[in-house]
Amino acid sequence: MKARYQQTGEVISYTPTENTEAGTVVIVGDIVGITRLDIPANESGTISLVGIYEIEKATGAIALGTKVYWDATAKKATATVATNTQIGVAVQAAESADAFVQVRLLG
Repeated sequence: MKARYQQTGEVISYTPTENTEAGTVVIVGDIVGITRLDIPANESGTISLVGIYEIEKATGAIALGTKVYWDATAKKATATVATNTQIGVAVQAAESADAFVQVRLLG
């Protein structure tokens, strides 16, 4: 057997080591997801791998179609590559003063 279908892949199981609030950006290796519900520490929950999310962003404009990265220290989206992990692409332009940017997850 070569492969057997498992699921659509829109969500996967995730067990955090600490309490994790709904809406938290989760990066595990090359997987980027966002929690849909609160997940208690050491209990199984799910993270969403697809969709468009409004994510809090750092100062600085992000143009439509720009790659968006996650600054794990500031816990905000940014257009700055540096050592940050790409989480998706901006699907709507965000001005420097905007608090959020709409991002389509890499999924």
